[in-house]
Amino acid sequence: MDPVLLAVCGLLIGLALLVLEFFIPSGGLIFVLACVSLAVGAWGAWTAWGDDQFWLFGTYLAAMFVLAPASFIGGLYLLDTTSLGDKILLEGPKPDEVAGFSDEIQKLREMIGQRGETMGLLNPGGMVIVDGNRYHCESPGMMIQPGTEVEIIDVDANRLVVRVPIVGSISQDTEVAAAEVAKVDPAEAESLEPFDFEVPEGS
Repeated sequence: MDPVLLAVCGLLIGLALLVLEFFIPSGGLIFVLACVSLAVGAWGAWTAWGDDQFWLFGTYLAAMFVLAPASFIGGLYLLDTTSLGDKILLEGPKPDEVAGFSDEIQKLREMIGQRGETMGLLNPGGMVIVDGNRYHCESPGMMIQPGTEVEIIDVDANRLVVRVPIVGSISQDTEVAAAEVAKVDPAEAESLEPFDFEVPEGS
């Protein structure tokens, strides 16, 4: 093969491989091939001009040392500006998108403590209605039947965490028991049979 053609082809192929290195994942194989191609091109240039036209060989080496970094930088530029580069880099969300998501999370956190009603079976995820609006929700591990009143206790990502209210039901039962005790007439209380066992002190 003509040394001049070998020098030109080696340089062009090496530069092209340096650009492809950014777009084709090869674990560094393409970069190694680019270095080999540039080395073969340099050998061809030395064979063609090293003896009697050394200035051409020097010009060739200078062009190689300028164009190789330029190709490297060009590959980075194409990776950052082309649609193919966007698919490879997987561009992150824009600041306004992140801000919108943060605002939504803050709005959901402000709902902690409110109550709603389940639309369907939570197993453990599902939907809940709060103030006429539907929200994605989940329970902390237990199934909740449709139409059950639930309380919002936390937020997980963009989902409400709900559970069946406990404190309200206990306090309600306590109020009912107190009301029943209040209805007992003192005279009737004296006629009640005493316990047939000893009540520990402090109970």
